Amino acid sequence: MNLPMLLLPVIVLAQGKAEDEPVYFDWGGHSVVMFCCDFSHYPPKGNVGISLAQCDYAIFADEHPHLRLTTAEKSRFAMKFSLPEAPKAAFLDVVHLASADAQGSCESPVSIAVKLQKGENTMEWRAGKLRTHYWLRKAEVEVAFQAPVEVRLATPEVEHALFWEGRFDQCSYNALATVLDHFYGVEGWNSDRESYEKRVFVSALDKFGLGGYFGWAPWTSYMVQAGTIRWNGRPVTDLKAERFSLRTKAIPTPQGREMLVRYDPGEKATLVKALRARLEKGPIIIWTPYAAAMRGGEPWRQVRSVDPAIDAVRFSPNMTHSVVVNLEKEKVKVYDNSWPWGVWVVEPETIVATAAAMVGSVRVDRGGGKTLLSKGFGGVENDQYNVVFWKE
Repeated sequence: MNLPMLLLPVIVLAQGKAEDEPVYFDWGGHSVVMFCCDFSHYPPKGNVGISLAQCDYAIFADEHPHLRLTTAEKSRFAMKFSLPEAPKAAFLDVVHLASADAQGSCESPVSIAVKLQKGENTMEWRAGKLRTHYWLRKAEVEVAFQAPVEVRLATPEVEHALFWEGRFDQCSYNALATVLDHFYGVEGWNSDRESYEKRVFVSALDKFGLGGYFGWAPWTSYMVQAGTIRWNGRPVTDLKAERFSLRTKAIPTPQGREMLVRYDPGEKATLVKALRARLEKGPIIIWTPYAAAMRGGEPWRQVRSVDPAIDAVRFSPNMTHSVVVNLEKEKVKVYDNSWPWGVWVVEPETIVATAAAMVGSVRVDRGGGKTLLSKGFGGVENDQYNVVFWKE
């Protein structure tokens, strides 16, 4: 894959006319203000407001997150900031990349609409006829004024608090990566994925003799407890992890492609309260017999109420999947790496029913009288298949 690094410097006058970059850029005695947005971190760092359409965040060739414009003639990104008066001039510096298509062509044209004026300003990137993806790492605009000024700065806000991970082979690795990104910053890309996964994830379980459980959610707790992981250059030694159960007293039972979850009076409310108590501590990884990529319905709308005491959860008897659940501004969100940038606001009752369904799924006969639970699970007892992570 050809991955060119492009640096785009342009001069934009207040009237919007562009000129070539000068040999040097000397602001003289003018007052200068820098507005910027840096997507090599997540959430992005900067002092501007932002808005997005048909965009996502992803890791690219230089081991840092980028904002990615994905859809030809539809993707949009805008920086928003306020100027106290019309500027004398401005200098725009953009670091961006384009990925190559199968023929080695890197064609990801965008237009940048700029008109600087007193008051509110919007600098917008508009995707052209993209043949590949356009990746934006950083945008900076230096604005010069005739005299000293006072400016009002903003903070870039993102829709989702966590960085969605889908780089790794196992769903549990992606789920744990999402959690670790949150606490330690986004880990850079490694070109040798297989050796990286063995060194980081599997070797952590080997410390406990649990290497055979490398792909399942409950054992991510041991990966963290091992103290052997380094993430974004930092040792993972101060992160707490606790397994817990969301099982019902009655073991859920399968009925066709649904798992029936039965609640005693008041039991569902108790489980929801227990879930929320964990979410108040930090993000959770749950183990489920359902994934957003399963056919037959809208993602994460897989639970239907049979009656007040019974929920039916769509599931696959051969599915084990790991997802992250996080509490953000009183909304419960699911980060599901089976779906590209799969993030949904989900009712906590849906989380409870799906986690409970896993308790029934591990007991489903998979042929010859064998179940996932037949010989027990090393290091995990009492159906404690979910893990909460936090720092004290």
